[in-house]
Amino acid sequence: MVYKKDESGGGVIFDLGIVLLDLALWFLEFPEVRSVSTQNFNIRTKNVEDSSISLIRTEPGSLIYMESSWAISSERDTFNIEIYCDKGNALINPLRVIKNIDGQSLELKPMMNENRKINFEKSYQNELNHFIGAIKGLNPLLSTVEDSASRLKIIENMYLSAKLNQEVLL
Repeated sequence: MVYKKDESGGGVIFDLGIVLLDLALWFLEFPEVRSVSTQNFNIRTKNVEDSSISLIRTEPGSLIYMESSWAISSERDTFNIEIYCDKGNALINPLRVIKNIDGQSLELKPMMNENRKINFEKSYQNELNHFIGAIKGLNPLLSTVEDSASRLKIIENMYLSAKLNQEVLL
């Protein structure tokens, strides 16, 4: 159970945050992370954080803002990522890219169609098929042990930042 830190290693950052972090880094083509600043909260739990907010700075100067929570009350469950760069921003759920071109902001978003739900559901099957193929040696691995170690280093420094209540340089 994720509420037992000695068994799970952490709380909402390990459960939900690592997925958000990996997705944000993927969108930015896996830049080097320069620093993290994290604030954790224990709203409904005592042993692990149940809510977390982080700012993650990357080498080319991009900024990732990340929230993950089991406990923050809202009208509905949300899954958001916001990535800020000097030439524009990317926002997930709904997907939008805002590009700065000659001083003007241009918003790009995919066209919605009736196949959206079908494609969304198919994506899970495609992911599972690829994973099984990788186990059988038919497909390349999309993530390596080194990739996992890199994400874990960032997560560990997020916890350190929250503990020290200050930004941590990597």
